[in-house]
Formats: sequence, C-alpha cells, structure tokens
Amino acid sequence: MFRTLSRRQMLRRAILFSGLLLFPVVQNYFSPYLIIDGAFQGILNGSALVFLGLFLSSLVFGRAWCGWVCPAGRTPT
Repeated sequence: MFRTLSRRQMLRRAILFSGLLLFPVVQNYFSPYLIIDGAFQGILNGSALVFLGLFLSSLVFGRAWCGWVCPAGRTPT
C-alpha cells in the first residue's frame, strides 16, 4: 500500500513544503496588482521583477516553476 518516494520526489516535497511555509512572507511578490500600482507611480517593483524572472526562466526551463517550486503545487501521493 505504501510506496517509497525517490530522492527526486523527496526533494520536490521538501521544496514545496518550504515554499508553503514561506508563502506568507513572499505573497506580495506574487501580486499582479502591485505591478499596476507601481506602473502608475513610475516604479518598477519587486513583483514585476519576479514575474519577469518567471517569464524568462519559462523560456529556458519550461514549466519548472509550476511543477517543482510553486507553493500551490500538488504534492506527490
């Protein structure tokens, strides 16, 4: 009934769990509203840099963020 997880899946689970714990700290960096608010004030804020970094890394690594690092990702069962 119980199956053992590979090292890769254990690493993924640890990354997801730490992301879950850190989510209240970094939730403002995932807010698209802050990008618009900063643009009206002429400011390039951290949220825009995070989204730009996610976009550029997706060109190279594909959906690595969604599948491996995103704190809202599904943990393996």
